Amino acid sequence: MSDRLEDIKKEFEVMKCRSTTLLTYTDKFERDLEFLIEQAEKVERYEESLRYISGEWERFLKADTLEDAEDSARGALEGLE
Repeated sequence: MSDRLEDIKKEFEVMKCRSTTLLTYTDKFERDLEFLIEQAEKVERYEESLRYISGEWERFLKADTLEDAEDSARGALEGLE
């Protein structure tokens, strides 16, 4: 029975080690996923800004008056902020 008990203890230690490793990788995966979500949100904001600036640029190119051109240029600069 003693050998069997030793085998069980060893198996328990192995399982504990695997469990700890799994938790470590799960935590790392969770942090990586949070980072990727943050980066995706930043990309989304940049895309939004680029669309806005692009629209202002088109307005600038199509402007009939100097005042319209200045307004669209100001809008594009605000979009960069």
